[in-house]
Amino acid sequence: MDWKTIEEQQSRSFRNSEVIAGTLIVIGVLLLFSEQRLYGAIFTVAGICLALGYLSRKRRFQASVRLMGGASLQKEAEEGTDFPAFHLLLTKRGAILYGRQVQLLPYEEADKFEVGLSPRGDKALFLTKDGRRTQLAMTASGDGNQQSFDRAYEIVRDAMHQKGGKR
Repeated sequence: MDWKTIEEQQSRSFRNSEVIAGTLIVIGVLLLFSEQRLYGAIFTVAGICLALGYLSRKRRFQASVRLMGGASLQKEAEEGTDFPAFHLLLTKRGAILYGRQVQLLPYEEADKFEVGLSPRGDKALFLTKDGRRTQLAMTASGDGNQQSFDRAYEIVRDAMHQKGGKR
């Protein structure tokens, strides 16, 4: 997936959050002036909470974009390695998870990377920041994604070793 598509998807997600939060606030305010004051207060508070969460998510996303190269991120994404089976795009500066939401994970912010193994042969690749693991990829025995998983592991391992991160 290219960066332009990922950016459009994230913009759409932010726009949807704005519309939902705004709608809840408007409905809440209208209900405050009717006989349904309790529902009005609930809708208004819910809208404000959603708006605050949206603003926080947007700031974190913009900070991650800056950390991963800002304007040059599009070029890096084009040069990166895409793993459609995992909804994962790996660049020189970080991982981009795309799906329902876009998540940017700069290697610079990650403490370490980990591989989790299960007795059934499943493998999962994680980036860890402040003790919080984010799954980048997962493959099950026999699902046909073993080679892609191994390639993603190699890219993350090399990037983290260049950064000086732990395994």
